[in-house]
Amino acid sequence: MFYEVTIAEMRSTIMERFPSITARESFLPGDEVAHLLWMATQIENMMSCSLKDATKAARWIGWMLGKCGDLGFWDNTHSQYLAREDVRLKNDLPR
Repeated sequence: MFYEVTIAEMRSTIMERFPSITARESFLPGDEVAHLLWMATQIENMMSCSLKDATKAARWIGWMLGKCGDLGFWDNTHSQYLAREDVRLKNDLPR
């Protein structure tokens, strides 16, 4: 799965703060957290052997990490740590 470390941390943080939230594709004001969950699910369901999906996942993860910072979940240093861990584990590459 692409960005397994980052997605696990996002899910954990979101569910800790918003235990009853459900994933939604819609992106209306106030739906940012539900949309993050939807995006995480989409990345989890991407084909891990596809270069096209790998590049899409990378773009999405960048946006998602920025949104997590905007929402106050963590700072940029933590986002960099998560991304580096996934790169170290090769979770950013097709398999």
